[in-house]
Amino acid sequence: MRYRVSTNANELVRRFESCPTDWGKLLSLGSDPAYLSWRAGSKVVGLQCGDQKFLYDLGSNAILGTATLRTANAPQSGPSGLLAYLDGRIYDRQLRSTRALNLANPSEHASLGSSAASGRDVYVSVVFDVARGGSEAADVGTLVAHDMETGERRVIVGIATGFPYPPSGTHVSAIAHQRPGWAAASVVGDPRGRGVLDNELLLANFDTGQVCRVAHHRSWAREGRWGYWAEPHVVISPTATRLLFASDWGNGRSVDSYVVELPGR
Repeated sequence: MRYRVSTNANELVRRFESCPTDWGKLLSLGSDPAYLSWRAGSKVVGLQCGDQKFLYDLGSNAILGTATLRTANAPQSGPSGLLAYLDGRIYDRQLRSTRALNLANPSEHASLGSSAASGRDVYVSVVFDVARGGSEAADVGTLVAHDMETGERRVIVGIATGFPYPPSGTHVSAIAHQRPGWAAASVVGDPRGRGVLDNELLLANFDTGQVCRVAHHRSWAREGRWGYWAEPHVVISPTATRLLFASDWGNGRSVDSYVVELPGR
């Protein structure tokens, strides 16, 4: 459905007749949906009806590709609309598998972004475990980028770049679609902020490797009364000039939303 704010009206965009009338296989965006593709007007979204997965282009009202895959997740389209990510594997627009990323755990908190240098889609995530054939120094990090086309891995914030082992409660956002190459991360760790990365908000460029330790979000998260719901879950703005995050502000009586304003350059 499409909802138009200006007229307060809903419109039917597409009825997917191939989806069965089965409560266990209803049309959905998967168990943890992310974002649409965004480059050059592209609007591709991943959908599923149970094990039936498909990519749908809103602009052309066309199903691009389908596949039967036994997983609770739906494919997540990359910014280009040419590739998609699902459970550690990369797929093309026809949902044909093109490669597997070398990930010890393909279900860590992650976000799909776009490289300003190469123009390719990038999978950006926190990595706690060593991948097959790798090492802690080469693999592990609070922010690690994988080129979705080549599979090349780059540790941006991690042991390889002089940072500590990633603290717990890390979330990533790379959807700055007007400023490709930038990603944000929120880290909980020790809520008292005693160590590097504990209780911090980060801004990093996965093309250049530049890292900015922006602020302390001051949320106690799992160690406070609100638990998981007080984790910052940072979201980067389209221009990468704002970071939206949640905080219980020192285990306070509520969880509120805050914005970090960043320079425009």
